[in-house]
Amino acid sequence: MIGKLIFTLLSLILLCSLYIWALGSGRLGPYGLFGNQLANKDHWLAIVGDSGVTGAASSSALEAKAETLLSLFLHTVNGTPHAAQLPLLQDFPTPQRFGIEQIEPLTRVPYSRKEYDLANGRLGILLLNLGARLSQKLDVHENSFGYMIGRALSIQSRDIVLVGQDGVGIQSIPAQFARIYEMQTQTLPPLILVSFTANDFCDASVFKNSLQKTTLEFKTSLARAWQETEPYLKAHPLGTRIVVLAPLDVVQVVTNPQVLAQRVEVEGQGQITCGQLRNGNNKLTIASWLVLRTLNLMCPSVTQALNQNQEHLRFLRQIQMEFSAIWKKQVEFLNAQHSPPALQWEYLEDIRSLVYSDGDVSNDCFHPSARGHAKLADFILKNSTLLTDQK
Repeated sequence: MIGKLIFTLLSLILLCSLYIWALGSGRLGPYGLFGNQLANKDHWLAIVGDSGVTGAASSSALEAKAETLLSLFLHTVNGTPHAAQLPLLQDFPTPQRFGIEQIEPLTRVPYSRKEYDLANGRLGILLLNLGARLSQKLDVHENSFGYMIGRALSIQSRDIVLVGQDGVGIQSIPAQFARIYEMQTQTLPPLILVSFTANDFCDASVFKNSLQKTTLEFKTSLARAWQETEPYLKAHPLGTRIVVLAPLDVVQVVTNPQVLAQRVEVEGQGQITCGQLRNGNNKLTIASWLVLRTLNLMCPSVTQALNQNQEHLRFLRQIQMEFSAIWKKQVEFLNAQHSPPALQWEYLEDIRSLVYSDGDVSNDCFHPSARGHAKLADFILKNSTLLTDQK
């Protein structure tokens, strides 16, 4: 009870502070070294998706500690909104295989001018800017597989354009495609990567619904999202290739013995394994309760599905298999609707077979680490037929 009261009070203080901060905030982004200026309009890349594409929590320095979360909050409110944290080259996983000799920032488009104009007063602007700033502090975009793929294809860092966003689902596809046009372009880039993992079933209430209802809602939402994206599907003169990744098997991530054996530093626990973190074998203090609650609320249906709850895990796996089948049919429909080579989609289903190991997830035991992103990038470069023409 005391812990929950303190959590509520801290939340109120946080919201008040953020509202005061938002009063003085204007429109943010695009940001990078060159703003919305592309170096080569015939050789650039856009990345669409959720926290699986942003490099979320991939910094090895981002530990699950109360002081880290407090510092993150203070720097989000008071820090420079466009300050980027770049990984050090010596900490980057085998950069030479991606042709990386120097790590330079990509270009980030947090939201479009239309999204800003449609924001509902100060609260709407607060939410937009809060998301933009948190992403800059929580994520290391240059650790993402999209950045590595772009560099491997000899695309300049500034021409790798991230429009993806943490915590969103497929309904955000139209808005993300609209953000691409903030780059002073009349068309889409020659290459787009699309990846959505789990946000469309993250709510724990998913277990109260039938599989049929959940998949039907997803199918309807996905079809509607691409219908609303239609005005933005203006092919590049050289053609636009859109590579859609099948949702990564999150059940494999939270049950994989090698991942569960990975050791992380957690508030009040010292160094424990991801298995101990996920199975609730924790010592509780007020600070550790806050940190553990934050970790477990990232994607409750997944992060709170304990290994012992086999029924929930089977249900989640069924959902992802159905979602994957729906994605595959949607891509087939889009290819039939839009004659290649002007616009061409590819569905990379085999990525579901990718298996993570110790060190492939970040300190939150959920999101990919830089090494995990490198494993994804390698797989995509080797298995995507549409990327063959880009090499």
